Amino acid sequence: MDHLIPNLIEKSGSSSVEITLLSAFYGGLITGFGMGLVIWKGSTTGGTDIIAMILNKVFSISVGTGLMITDTIITASSIFINPLLPMYGVMAIFITARTIDGVLEGFESTRTILVISDHYEDIKNDIFNVLDRGVTYLKGVGSFSGQDKIVLMVVLSRNEIGTLKKIIDNRDKEAFMVVLPNAEAIGYGFKNFLSIKKERTESG
Repeated sequence: MDHLIPNLIEKSGSSSVEITLLSAFYGGLITGFGMGLVIWKGSTTGGTDIIAMILNKVFSISVGTGLMITDTIITASSIFINPLLPMYGVMAIFITARTIDGVLEGFESTRTILVISDHYEDIKNDIFNVLDRGVTYLKGVGSFSGQDKIVLMVVLSRNEIGTLKKIIDNRDKEAFMVVLPNAEAIGYGFKNFLSIKKERTESG
């Protein structure tokens, strides 16, 4: 087993640079997925992800971005020892950070949808009855027509967007729809404040 990786490298005929590049890529991917699961459960690995989570709470930046900032600063300092290795390190950190954000957003992926339609009442009722989601009315004014408009705002999980598109298409094929990504959704139908407090208490 100890000779498995070296044998695979030797049989592949790849250069050491290619192997290092692949190691940085797959290492960052696997590490990011594992750390993403840990952070998703409200825990830490006891490393720089603690700093990343603090930056997330204080400055509202993503955990992955916070980790990328802290680890890049540490890794970049080794440029005085070897100018080449930090390049691979920064690449691995970037992949790790993006994977962490992908895992966190994937498990709790919600979207805010804005809908502009003259048939807003019908669409609202369908959202209530089919999706069981709340809808907020926003007042808008068309810049071209100067007419008052009602804008529907609804927050959905990512897998519910397809159903909403069908609802809108059935009611008004000329409707305008915008889908916005959310960092987090807290409230009825999603996370509640008590569960978040419990998670933070257990992780602390």
